[in-house]
Amino acid sequence: MKRFVLSFVVCLFLVSCASKQPVDRSKDLSSSYKYKFDMVKAYLEGGDYKKAKMGALELLKEKKEPMVLNMLGLSYLGLGELEKAKGAFLEAVSLDPRFSPAWNNLAVCYLREGRPKKAVEAARRALANPFYLFPERAYTNMALAYFRLNEPQKAVEYLKRAIKYNVYYAPAYEELLKYYLENDNLSAAKDVLFDAQVAGVNSPGIIFYRALVYVKDGKLQKAKELLKGLLRDYASTPWAKKARIYLETLE
Repeated sequence: MKRFVLSFVVCLFLVSCASKQPVDRSKDLSSSYKYKFDMVKAYLEGGDYKKAKMGALELLKEKKEPMVLNMLGLSYLGLGELEKAKGAFLEAVSLDPRFSPAWNNLAVCYLREGRPKKAVEAARRALANPFYLFPERAYTNMALAYFRLNEPQKAVEYLKRAIKYNVYYAPAYEELLKYYLENDNLSAAKDVLFDAQVAGVNSPGIIFYRALVYVKDGKLQKAKELLKGLLRDYASTPWAKKARIYLETLE
């Protein structure tokens, strides 16, 4: 196979008393609102979804904004409340039909519901906005939907588009590796690993699949070393659990 060096599911952005002087209430509100917004964002990034949810709900009492609804949806997703998450994302796009992050997160919801056609539609809506900052995420979700629709060629095409747009986007490499290894296409998997290495991209998922390539090549000791390193360096990730299970089969 000709080598090609190429150039979630879920998105986050944004967000003095003076005696005897006129008080600019709008300025105070803006400052307070931004502080609360930044706190919700921090809670989400830290995985504290309960506090993120409560903070987002408080913000929505002041003003309904697509970005805040999107954060509320992400909070619900983190808490495993899929229907509420979908409702928040739908409300966000009803307020702003061009708000791509919410469309992309809707694609994630539809994938979790087992509705790949709806996921494709939502991802397309995300990509329809030329100012969307993270199209690689929508491309990857579209690829996942096409895999479920038994259209692997389209799926691979969208994964390559994701990498072409953002050569550092590890999830797209991981999905390509998973597909090629599941279909015993070792040569294609090695090409993907080569491209990731050239780009300087690494992740727990890429390490895991590199170990699997070593196994298929009969290099069991190298595979074990990688998997043990994965357990040590990325213990809190889902990939560590996969590594532990796979190591047990090699012992």
